[in-house]
Amino acid sequence: MQSGDNIPIEERKPEEVLSIAGIPVAPHDATVWNPAFDVVPHDYIHAFITDRGIINPPFAPAIQTMIYNAQ
Repeated sequence: MQSGDNIPIEERKPEEVLSIAGIPVAPHDATVWNPAFDVVPHDYIHAFITDRGIINPPFAPAIQTMIYNAQ
């Protein structure tokens, strides 16, 4: 994939950042764009930090090893 321009970005509910535990933390007229994730150029990815550890390059074999060890 040459570009992430066509990857649809899920939008989360604005309330997730406009309030905490139901208590407003932003002005009532504030607008929010709350993407669930961002598309990052691969040159900027140096590691994946997971609940099972850090995955370093080369990623494909490191991911396979982590999956194998999780079984």
